Amino acid sequence: STPLDRSIKQLDAQVRAVLTGEPVSVPSAPAAMPPMVVVEKKRPAWMIPVIAAVAVLAIVGVIFLPKLIGGSGNAGTGGQDTQAVEPSGSGTETSPEPEPEPDEGGAASTPIESIAIPTNGSAEIADPANTGAQGNYQGNYQNGAIAASDGEWFYFCSGGAMYKMRLDGSERTQLTDVDCCSIGVIDGYIYYAAIGSTGRPENINRMTTEGTRNTTLYSGIFQDMMIVDGRIYFKNSLDSLKLYSIALDGTDMRCEGDIDGLYYLTLWNGKMYWANDEDGRHLYRANLDGSEAEKLTTSHVDSVTVVDGWIFYNDLDDHNMHLLNAETLEDHKVAVMGLYDPVISPYGFVGESSHDSLYLYRSELGVSGGNVLTDFEVDNISVVEGYIFFTNKDDGNVYMMDIYGDNLVQL
Repeated sequence: STPLDRSIKQLDAQVRAVLTGEPVSVPSAPAAMPPMVVVEKKRPAWMIPVIAAVAVLAIVGVIFLPKLIGGSGNAGTGGQDTQAVEPSGSGTETSPEPEPEPDEGGAASTPIESIAIPTNGSAEIADPANTGAQGNYQGNYQNGAIAASDGEWFYFCSGGAMYKMRLDGSERTQLTDVDCCSIGVIDGYIYYAAIGSTGRPENINRMTTEGTRNTTLYSGIFQDMMIVDGRIYFKNSLDSLKLYSIALDGTDMRCEGDIDGLYYLTLWNGKMYWANDEDGRHLYRANLDGSEAEKLTTSHVDSVTVVDGWIFYNDLDDHNMHLLNAETLEDHKVAVMGLYDPVISPYGFVGESSHDSLYLYRSELGVSGGNVLTDFEVDNISVVEGYIFFTNKDDGNVYMMDIYGDNLVQL
């Protein structure tokens, strides 16, 4: 997120606190931790009180239960009973292994416990993994995608370089010495944005998951890279932030349309959704080429993301999180709070809490509250294989923790 976006988030968080009568908390710096050492962290015992959310979600459940989305990702197929999300793999936790000796790089490869996907009874989202993006969750791409996985390895950015390590934390290996973001892993290739001396993405690169055959596919300043339907989409900073795309091999570059200023861009089912800054950030939708553009809200919005046919956004007028059906355009308030830049996946909602000083927050799908997982401000959230990768805004370092807020590790 840009400095302007972060300032807007902090201002909005203060406004929410004033409106709700809650004190504005001030982030405190955490104690420094050595790289790749798991630090015991007590799981937060408090739950965020969400005013009237239980009643609201009960109403939403009654509305949406007959309209449960099918696994194909098309909204409105309906007629199915609500199903809990099944855990990934065996769904069992393994016993911690003894910590190995440090490797040649001086950092221990710490074993990581396996994480089961929390079960839930969400009637709103039948398939939260089906976001239309490839190589990573769409919410991760929208947050800069500092981490991804191919099911065997984590790939992540930390300290101005890209690394990979196995899902148990072993065999940490450096792949590049280039600062990067927007990681997507598809068919043995890592696609990523290389950050230049300006601090902005300047190249779209591809290399094998072994770190070989590193190739530049596109050169030029851009924003919000994501992979959808076998193409790499991005906003071209050299052309008024219009939507561009290239093939996965870097060929066939094209400008998708003439619409510019695409804030909070998200793609789903052949459509793009964004907020137009010129009229105060109302929510819009159009085909990828910009045709058939339409305004979807009269309120001002931010943090837009589309999952499985549902459009989630923060309403800046009533300071609540909303859910909009992409087919019927029925709009429902689902939480009396805001959640900035959410990543929505089978692991729930993960984002920056507008009530708690932009601390890391998680809620399971279909429930009325959640947990604050940190006591410091975060950025660049990526949810991968049951873990949350993020930047600690206090010290600037990249960390990971499990989805429950335990096993904090500095990377």
